[in-house]
Amino acid sequence: KAVASNGTKKTQSIAELQDALSILDKVLKTEVWDLHLELEQVPVATLFKRSLARMEAVIKTRQLWVQVHNLTTNVSLYTHSSSLELMLVELLLAASYRTKVGDHIDIWCRALQDNWVEISITDNGRLNPQLVNAIQEQSDQPTLSDSILETMPGLHFKVCKSLVEQLGGKLELANLEDGRSLSRLILPQV
Repeated sequence: KAVASNGTKKTQSIAELQDALSILDKVLKTEVWDLHLELEQVPVATLFKRSLARMEAVIKTRQLWVQVHNLTTNVSLYTHSSSLELMLVELLLAASYRTKVGDHIDIWCRALQDNWVEISITDNGRLNPQLVNAIQEQSDQPTLSDSILETMPGLHFKVCKSLVEQLGGKLELANLEDGRSLSRLILPQV
């Protein structure tokens, strides 16, 4: 009898667990998940230093010359620093692999009016024009150009754009008239 009773308890426990998982499955399917980012004040110089440190091996391997322009020590952002740092690394990696070995990448930082900061990365590579258009036109409605954003490197840019928008900023990509490409982050300073 003890064995039969034990088997019944196990069956009952399994049935209860299945019911609980079924309810949890329904909740997960209907729940809206949002990424909550804790914001902190971080100097842009610190973000650049940490991002470039992560990029050191790629920079050395590709023999790139990377220079930061217009950086003053008093420019800070109130942001989620690790997310922004990873976005900078992604944008710098893309620029590094677009650029010819031995070429250079420039990083520009400037404070804009009304408490905005612009961080621009220019390189001598070329961005895929379809990718530039897809990023600039990306909306909540799927379009034919969205397919380029579902594969690399478009997916990386899509994720960066989504994260920077959650931080209150925007990401722009462009091919410049002088043959260089531009990746620009515009972020709120406060």
